[in-house]
Amino acid sequence: MGAVHYKDDYASDEPWKDIDLNWDGNKITKAPYELTRDDKKLTIRNKKTNEVSTIELTSIFPPGLKLEVLSERGAVRFRHILPNDKIPFEAKFSVAGKGIIKTKAFDDDGEIVLDTETIGDVITEKLNEVRDKQTGKIRPAKGNISIDPTWQVAASTDDCRRILTTDYWSLATAYSAAGAFPVSSYQWGSGMRFTNITITHGATIDSAYLTLRAYNSSSTTVCNTRISAEDVDNAPTFADDADAFDARWANRTTARVDWDGIGAWTKDTDYDSPEIKTVIQEIVDRDGWASGNDIVIFWDDFDDRATTYRQTYSYDDSTSKAPQLVITYTAPPRGWAQK
Repeated sequence: MGAVHYKDDYASDEPWKDIDLNWDGNKITKAPYELTRDDKKLTIRNKKTNEVSTIELTSIFPPGLKLEVLSERGAVRFRHILPNDKIPFEAKFSVAGKGIIKTKAFDDDGEIVLDTETIGDVITEKLNEVRDKQTGKIRPAKGNISIDPTWQVAASTDDCRRILTTDYWSLATAYSAAGAFPVSSYQWGSGMRFTNITITHGATIDSAYLTLRAYNSSSTTVCNTRISAEDVDNAPTFADDADAFDARWANRTTARVDWDGIGAWTKDTDYDSPEIKTVIQEIVDRDGWASGNDIVIFWDDFDDRATTYRQTYSYDDSTSKAPQLVITYTAPPRGWAQK
């Protein structure tokens, strides 16, 4: 999901180009944005809107920490690596522009709570202890701690998260999820839009599956989920409207695949769904399907069959770790004509 190609001038008929995130000196130019690094200052120009944003590290404690700049298809991470025996940590950044900035911290056992304060154009990050983000409990750190301010060049409306029991809805979600959170909330689900599916109408789908990267580690059972697709010719992006999402989910394919009894997940490991070629076949067999159309996949437990959940990275959290839809197909025979 998200950008896989770019233009230097989005208002023109210029051909789409392949993204290349390698540095050319102190710049990255072959992406939906132009990134320039000047020591501890990053300047980001969004090529689609031409808006310029900056983020500059102004102070750091303890001094001398390793600093990385990680570029992704739609985001830039300014990451510090903190040895677990160097807590407490504090960093200040001066920011300007219209990009969306997020802050987070994590070690080898998952995400931990990072205290963040914004006053004017100054963002302050503080870490005085290791408190697990999922459980809220203080624990020992495992391995080095990575601390990110991430500049999201643009928010994605191509993924979303919904919880029916608590009437929760989000387009700007850090993770997609399906299943249930025991005791407090059930019927979790997500929508994922995959764009520019270049499969000809009349093709035979030989194989299809989702590849999801675990957002956190989880060994609890039982996680029962279901995969389907929106039954339309060309799925639009999501509106910021829970009722509209519910209506789209109600109009899903007849073909549905149960992904039940999901085993333990380990953070940052990829997991493949069961075979979902029947779901994709139903979409590309529609009379209005054409190569280059878009598909929305639903991954959910809205039927309330689970007692635990699984979480995967969303595009808004990591463009490089977002869900992938993998399809292999056989083109229609020569001479075949669409009705």
